[in-house]
Amino acid sequence: MSFLDKFQKYNISIPGVQLPEIKVSSEYYKQFGIDPSVDNAEFLKKLCNVKFKEMGLDKKANKKDYADRLKMEMAIIEELGYIDYFL
Repeated sequence: MSFLDKFQKYNISIPGVQLPEIKVSSEYYKQFGIDPSVDNAEFLKKLCNVKFKEMGLDKKANKKDYADRLKMEMAIIEELGYIDYFL
């Protein structure tokens, strides 16, 4: 089996662009304390929130600005169907 045969086709409506579907390994759910029943979009959101805290952004005076920006960026990524691309 070739490297490319390991991926499933990802159907989106952008002509000429084909993104892979990603299956997140169970070890990453455990590593970041994320419930394995969540979908990839929720996994990425939770992963970003974990890193948000690790970077100390939740302790900054302007933490709401950072949180709002993260929420906006995640909404755009999800709307465009790029969740798996970022994973």
